[in-house]
Amino acid sequence: MKRNTDLTLPAPIAWTLALITAFLPFLIIFNPSDKWSLTGEIGIACLAIMVLVLILFIADAITSNIRNKPLWILFLLLFPSIAQIVYLILKKKIMMT
Repeated sequence: MKRNTDLTLPAPIAWTLALITAFLPFLIIFNPSDKWSLTGEIGIACLAIMVLVLILFIADAITSNIRNKPLWILFLLLFPSIAQIVYLILKKKIMMT
């Protein structure tokens, strides 16, 4: 039986989404010229994008056969920006064979 080691999303799209969601919190926090605050539409849209990408990564962690699955899910929930990038880097190493 062949094990699926690929992401639910294609790898280039997953990397792009992970890098975007790693950058968006800085825009919201530093808020250049009040365009990115959570009180505006752009800030709410950024937050929605970050949550949707987080859901995609958690869904991939749940459906994949990885070691320490609960730990990875917790890591993704607590530190999403960092965890998504680390998850992509270590994905092949943490797969159970």
